[in-house]
Amino acid sequence: MKAVIPIAGRSIMKKLILVTLLLVIPVIGPAQTPSTAARSAVEAANMPLETRLARRFDPATIKALRSSTSQLEGAVTISGKEHPEFFTPAELTRNLIGMAIIPTNPKFREHMQAKFLPVAVRLGLGSDFFSVVESQVTEYAVARRAGLAQPVDKTDSATLLRECATTAQALRNLRATFGKNYDVFLYEAVAPGLITESRDTIEEVRALEGGCQ
Repeated sequence: MKAVIPIAGRSIMKKLILVTLLLVIPVIGPAQTPSTAARSAVEAANMPLETRLARRFDPATIKALRSSTSQLEGAVTISGKEHPEFFTPAELTRNLIGMAIIPTNPKFREHMQAKFLPVAVRLGLGSDFFSVVESQVTEYAVARRAGLAQPVDKTDSATLLRECATTAQALRNLRATFGKNYDVFLYEAVAPGLITESRDTIEEVRALEGGCQ
């Protein structure tokens, strides 16, 4: 099947180049207990993609999440603490790599790895989790750095397609390496710290999850 990025999709993918900066913010409010967080993560990880998308793009949900103060007209605010299941595994993988693998600031990278590692170890993913992750996402890391090196409004379609396709490949590699607990890790460790304003359509999110193929 021919890979296609619709005009709106190009806009969405350019926004995703900056997704780490947009999403990594402190989460305010009472924290979940470990057992509650773990149960929520397992439920979110096991949710089929179409169920996830149906909930995220339900008209009542969109109305409830739409922000009148957003700088993006018509955008909805998605909080990973309140609705971790609204994020897809590919979106969470992009954020994991963007926070803990590709940053050039070693202190920031080490801080994020130290934040996430205890969950990875508890889920049986190993104390060498991030070394293994880095070895499995080389193509995506190269594509993401190439995208980051270009101005957002100048990023070419080939770069966007390569970044999208390698995101999906990185997710497949990590699932093959770590098994089903990789997805549980994403929803327990990564999702709760994310928040974003989005105007994505269901078609665009589905395409990104499938590698824009």
